[in-house]
Amino acid sequence: MIRHFKVASALISLFVISAAVAAAQSAAKPAAKEETGFTSYAAFEGTSDGDGQVYALSSSIGYSFTRHFGMDLGVPFYFVRPSSSLGGNSSNGIGNPSLDFRLRFPGRDQWVTARRV
Repeated sequence: MIRHFKVASALISLFVISAAVAAAQSAAKPAAKEETGFTSYAAFEGTSDGDGQVYALSSSIGYSFTRHFGMDLGVPFYFVRPSSSLGGNSSNGIGNPSLDFRLRFPGRDQWVTARRV
């Protein structure tokens, strides 16, 4: 009985090691695709204090022409809630649209952005 246990554990160990070796020798993954195409971004931020609350929902849509150049068009939407003690009116509204040009230099992972409002 002990001999069968040793043989079974040896076979299981051999199978596990063989599977690990085979996985380590699998085919290489293909290179990452070009980073081109449509992009989108959305952010919700805000602040609140004794004078009231101001929130902004910023969204943009853009296109990356190459992995080094892209542009975005964005429009923020604001929510303003003044404190009831100040007596102001709540309001919502669209902010100024923006146009961003993005550049990425070779060897860098981050975009450099120039914004035109």
